[in-house]
Amino acid sequence: MALSVLLLLGLTAWGSSYYATPLQERSEHPLNLWLKPSGVVGHLLGIAGTVMMLLIFLYSLRKRSKTLQKIGTQAEWLKVHIFFGIVGPVLVTFHTSGKLNGIVAIAFYSMWAMVLSGAFGRYLYAKIPRTISGNQMTLKEIEGELGGIVNLLRRNESRDDILAGIEAFLARTRKETGGLLPALSRVILEDAVLPSNALRVYRIVSRDRSLSIRERFRVSRLVLRQQRLLNKLAVLDAMKRLFSYWHVFHKPFTVITFAIVFLHVGVVTFLGYGLHWR
Repeated sequence: MALSVLLLLGLTAWGSSYYATPLQERSEHPLNLWLKPSGVVGHLLGIAGTVMMLLIFLYSLRKRSKTLQKIGTQAEWLKVHIFFGIVGPVLVTFHTSGKLNGIVAIAFYSMWAMVLSGAFGRYLYAKIPRTISGNQMTLKEIEGELGGIVNLLRRNESRDDILAGIEAFLARTRKETGGLLPALSRVILEDAVLPSNALRVYRIVSRDRSLSIRERFRVSRLVLRQQRLLNKLAVLDAMKRLFSYWHVFHKPFTVITFAIVFLHVGVVTFLGYGLHWR
């Protein structure tokens, strides 16, 4: 990711004057032979971006291949999937150099709709509790982890007033939310108020002056982790349903994008554009 960021920043700095030049005047720009879609660099960017976008399907293939499932974890494969799903479209965007005409424009906007819907899907994915390996946790596993966190809290904190304060803080989270929109609003709000919740919990824990600062932070993190797990549990069914609906919304953009990309690649290959970088 760091190398990709450096590459894109360097490309932006090098070609900024070209990309800022109006399309009708670019033929006279000294970088035109390099950065136009059929230019040396522009053509390579298009190839690299398309290959990266094709590699995002490895994540789906891994779910169906027992051999690939032995390599890494689902969470690690998802990170690779996201990496290719971001860097690939960015490279394709540089490849176009802002020159969008006809059916290619449909593919371009569909591609970025795919990326944005993918980002939303990743957000929903994070709201479904998962194990370290990336597999979805069952209700029994969630309740077991919550119980373990409670036991740790009790071993670290024995004062009844502080435990009562923690319990009062967590009580607001226990109410289940079944509707899709209320559940989505709830998880978004939870992320928005996370800093204020962290400060509130730390103040509760800090009532015990015998705890060191390090212990206060540790207990505070445990309480916040429990609160977030409880919140995920309260909206679990709604998030599962919303995630299943998201697949229906996300796939059409993927199909449209790659159908037009394959058509585009076939046409330019047949016509010989970019092959000699003239």
